[in-house]
Amino acid sequence: SCGSDSLICSIGYMQMKPNFASHIERCIQKYPDLEERYGMLNQQGNDFTFDQRRDRIKRLKTLDFQIQYLSAFIDYAVKRYHLSDKDTEYQLRILSTAYNAGLSYSEKDLMDITKVKAFPNGTNVKGSLWNYSDLTVQFYNYVANGFSFD
Repeated sequence: SCGSDSLICSIGYMQMKPNFASHIERCIQKYPDLEERYGMLNQQGNDFTFDQRRDRIKRLKTLDFQIQYLSAFIDYAVKRYHLSDKDTEYQLRILSTAYNAGLSYSEKDLMDITKVKAFPNGTNVKGSLWNYSDLTVQFYNYVANGFSFD
């Protein structure tokens, strides 16, 4: 319906919410290099009108735009958390946790969250068997090793 309740629905392969996309649009404005690189996302994060919400949802329904939002998220988070000089596993843990939990957390809080088994059903739920950042690192290692668990 593209009403204000549409901001919390998850869309597409990457399950992005429109309010995540509008937040990323606002974040990239803090860095001129990101604002220039992601000009196609430069919507100022506005979601006050039906048209703004509809247009963002249309963008999120395409894989190309989801990749752009994810790339912008990664570039912004690397700057925000000063990750460029950190090892790959640390970067993956912070980035995946921030993607899953949100960018409002401090780096220390994100590291604390990486220790919680809350995937896929949330914290303190019997069906939550995994830690999101552990899964991310395991998948990265699987791909980096040529799709082999050796």
